[in-house]
Amino acid sequence: MFSVCTIAGYIETEPVIDRVAAGITDAWMKLRIDRAFRNYDGTMSYDVLKVKLWRGIAEECAAACRKGDFVILQGRIQSEMKDDESVPLIIAEKVSYPRSTVRAN
Repeated sequence: MFSVCTIAGYIETEPVIDRVAAGITDAWMKLRIDRAFRNYDGTMSYDVLKVKLWRGIAEECAAACRKGDFVILQGRIQSEMKDDESVPLIIAEKVSYPRSTVRAN
């Protein structure tokens, strides 16, 4: 079994390139995903997910993505341990840049 997901959202933090062992490139970014409904008090809210980018996708996103840009990514869900708790993150396998959208503030 494996997990597959498609997520659309706004870049909250720009990806920063890092080099790991054997010259492999990776990067992290955070993606803000707006919820499709209002909270009990009438306000809109969102989730922020951590996204891991590898190799060519990491380099492409670091060059093309800016805070507030809208992206659609396909990938898989993975968890990492933080303070004895499992925290979900997204491993991006494909990123699309629909340019007709408006940048978020």
